[in-house]
Amino acid sequence: MELFGRNKPVVFDPYGSSRRSGFPIPRWLIILMLGIVIGAAGLFYAEENDLPPRLTPAESERLQSYAAQLEGERQRLQAALDKATGDARVAADAAAKQIAATRSENEKLTAALGA
Repeated sequence: MELFGRNKPVVFDPYGSSRRSGFPIPRWLIILMLGIVIGAAGLFYAEENDLPPRLTPAESERLQSYAAQLEGERQRLQAALDKATGDARVAADAAAKQIAATRSENEKLTAALGA
């Protein structure tokens, strides 16, 4: 049967019609490896030129000890603030009681003067 002017059967060629002999690495593998190399080079370039420098172990230890010192200072100041807030509340309650007592005494004296 002749279909579109062909007399011979179509043979499946899994490697395509342009099979190169003597070069055993597939083109897709070369492109993949090239992409990996370019990506690694770009990452190295970005780390060296765009990111801040890395800390040395001594600098890192110094920074961690400073952070621990600041955390202790923060906790100490928070405790002092809590104590001052509690003292202020006690003083405010005492002042409110004194104001209430003064008002009631003032009302009694006003009622005594009016009578």
